[in-house]
Amino acid sequence: MVLYCLKHDCGAKLLVLFTDFRLLTCPRCRVGFKYSGWESESVPSPFVDQSSLGCAMIIKPTRGDFLSYSVGDDLHIGISNSMSVVRSYWMNGISSECAGWDKSIVVCRFDDYEDRFDALLSSFLRENAESFEGEFYDDSRWNCFDFAMEFLRFINFRRYTKIDFVSEFVQGALNSAVKYNMLVRRIKERDSTMAETLEETSNVDADRVIDQQSFNCSQFEIFTHEYRERKEVPDCEDHDCDKSSCCNSPSSSGDNKKRIINASRKLQKAVLALQRMPNSEVIGDMLQKMRDIGENLNEALKRLQAEFSTKTIPLPDFDPTDMHLLLGEKEVPKTRTPFEEVEESERVAQEQLENLLFEAEVMLREYEHLKKGIRA
Repeated sequence: MVLYCLKHDCGAKLLVLFTDFRLLTCPRCRVGFKYSGWESESVPSPFVDQSSLGCAMIIKPTRGDFLSYSVGDDLHIGISNSMSVVRSYWMNGISSECAGWDKSIVVCRFDDYEDRFDALLSSFLRENAESFEGEFYDDSRWNCFDFAMEFLRFINFRRYTKIDFVSEFVQGALNSAVKYNMLVRRIKERDSTMAETLEETSNVDADRVIDQQSFNCSQFEIFTHEYRERKEVPDCEDHDCDKSSCCNSPSSSGDNKKRIINASRKLQKAVLALQRMPNSEVIGDMLQKMRDIGENLNEALKRLQAEFSTKTIPLPDFDPTDMHLLLGEKEVPKTRTPFEEVEESERVAQEQLENLLFEAEVMLREYEHLKKGIRA
């Protein structure tokens, strides 16, 4: 889908999404496009078809394409060779795709490596095949972005942290895509749009909407990669082990899920057994408490399985660094970063979960004591 800008001698500017301009009429002076006085040029698109990728690092939405992309949707990153064959890492391991990456965004080109890029990529894939097997894939700790970062380290393309890479390469490209999409959607709503109307204030201020979308997009991407990087499991110093589990690793969301599921199953078995026992006030009270704890555990499990999005993350209304530079530190209130907010929320949630699991354990002990008393 190509976006065109049409200019007329009278000063009107139009943005359109089709190439047959003969039926167009200037909304300002009513002169048809078939007459003289018109100029047309295509608006540069941030999207690239796979056949034109070349040696580059690219991103696309995990589902769908960028024309349907919304801020907060998951992104997938891959590495394209000189033949535009894309390698990426996902749950099935390293994939090699000759199609499926149309309308993606190039975030980094490897022009300086062009003559030897394919050889370097092949060496990287060969030497790191075991590290990127599908069984090691983890959404938070070992994913497509880690695959890309490891490749950059392999070819000595400067040593980036994930946050630095996103800030330097991904953020700007993603902002361009969001702005382009906003224009496309607005033009579809109107069939064609006069460019100068984008500078006007109406019910929805287009520039503010675009800027806010771009800001939220960049802040969310920075948060996502900061979270993944700071939550990575440290390498075990005692022995070799994979990155997905280690004797020194902290309790992960996967561990919590297992604990919740195990406790819930035990509670369900106890509830079924209690329902077969003779009715009594003690049994009825125990049944109700177990059901309540089971419901709370189910809610805790849902929260653990929920994905981050711009609606669930407390994104800042402004960039504190920019405000400090503009107004000075005394004028800007101290705020916590989205990562710090989420980290505190997770700490509180972990405390609540520990209390809940302890209550479940106490109830199960009381159940065992009751069962033994009835048998005796």
